[in-house]
Amino acid sequence: MSAETGERNSDNTGTAPSAGGRRLRFITWGSTGIVLILTIACIVVAATKTPPALVQAPPRIANVEVQRIVAEPFEATLVLPARIEADRSAAISAESAGRLQEWFVEEGEAVEAGRTVAVLNADQLKAQQGQMRAKRLSAEKSVAVYEQQLALAHAAFEHARKEATALELDLSAARSDLTVAEKEYARIKPLAESEVLTAADLDIAANTLTQRQLAVKKVMEAMDRAGVSVQSARLNIAQSEAALDLARAQVDEADEGIKGIAVALAKCELKAPFAGRFEKHLVKPGEVVAVGQPLGRIYDLTRLRARVDVADRYVAFLDQGSPGLDTYLARAMPGAERRIKAAVILPGLPKLTGGAYEGLKLDAVIENVAHASDAASNTFHVELRFENPGEALKEGMIVQARVDYLRYPDAITIPLKAIRVADVGPRVFVAERRDGKDFAAVRDVEPVAIKGESVLVSRGVAAGDRLIVAGMKGVIHGEEINVVMEDGVLVGAASGNGGAENRAEP
Repeated sequence: MSAETGERNSDNTGTAPSAGGRRLRFITWGSTGIVLILTIACIVVAATKTPPALVQAPPRIANVEVQRIVAEPFEATLVLPARIEADRSAAISAESAGRLQEWFVEEGEAVEAGRTVAVLNADQLKAQQGQMRAKRLSAEKSVAVYEQQLALAHAAFEHARKEATALELDLSAARSDLTVAEKEYARIKPLAESEVLTAADLDIAANTLTQRQLAVKKVMEAMDRAGVSVQSARLNIAQSEAALDLARAQVDEADEGIKGIAVALAKCELKAPFAGRFEKHLVKPGEVVAVGQPLGRIYDLTRLRARVDVADRYVAFLDQGSPGLDTYLARAMPGAERRIKAAVILPGLPKLTGGAYEGLKLDAVIENVAHASDAASNTFHVELRFENPGEALKEGMIVQARVDYLRYPDAITIPLKAIRVADVGPRVFVAERRDGKDFAAVRDVEPVAIKGESVLVSRGVAAGDRLIVAGMKGVIHGEEINVVMEDGVLVGAASGNGGAENRAEP
């Protein structure tokens, strides 16, 4: 029986193990102890052994490019899309209804001011004009007749008046003779009664008195007739004058009618209100047109207007009539001067090989600034007026409107690429020289305006500061830096700790 079998049997039976089992167990525990002793010895040796010195990596220094800040003039500029409109444009419209007879201009043709571009049929108006002229001629003849009648009436009146004046003299003479006859009769009558004179003498005196009385009566009757003649002559004058006035009024009426027809005939000729270029025939000859219906349109393209929509924050700077703007600039934007300079820019066409051809730039002036905003966009309409050389630009073209509205004579501007945006706002890094070394320093800046790749700032940096424009990625405030380029000039090659392997990523 083997030792293992014997051991199992002893376990099962509860009897003491055999000598061979005891020897095997001793060997197993002895091996374990030896391993444990060796492990403890290794640990003690390692703890008492002196460790080798650690080798530290050289410090990392970023290579940067700096640019010295210089105060220089800066102009705040607006660049906005604009729509071109003709300085003057007008519809050629019919002022009276009629049928279009003929066009005298071609589409796109240049026309002078006052030139007839089309005519309406005027046959009916010409017929009315002939009738009115005939009416006027008849009235003129009536005027001539009534003028003659008036002259005859005046002559008759003068004749009657002279006759009345002559009869007044005759009446005075007749009355004088009557007075003499009455006195003679009164003298002879007592003498005849006393038979100093004969009855024949009395009869002669009585007959003479009767004759003188009849003569006075006859003259008075003649005077009455002369008065009637004078009144009749006056009435004839009044009637002739009334007839003459009526005839003259008919002449004036005919003249006004002729003038009205002439105006209507003139309206049949559609003329260009100003010099320009005719656009298009909207109606063909033979078609009937209504009053006010457009037949074509004319554009004056020698001068143009660019219509710009400007935000409310900028429109006050463009209003040259604003009296309080200078005071506002002095308080809120010190160093800024109001300066308005406008231009219209037509960008160049793209090239097949990339880029674009040179565009067209035209000087302009601000013609009008709206005093109320557009309800839909809340922007203000601003009009720029400018010359159109060769009438190259057309109405409806989209261009760029550039308006310089403020000027800073001594502005602090920095490249846009130098600004880093943090939680606290925009900031930049500058290089500060201490003990012959350069260190990075953070500066918080306040941008005022952006123009291209330049940014106008009001605080944070000053003229003479060395602004870090490249290589600042990963740089922290107070860290040493290696300036390898300053103001575009290489100042030293990177070496040692500032080697290529340690250079910060730009």
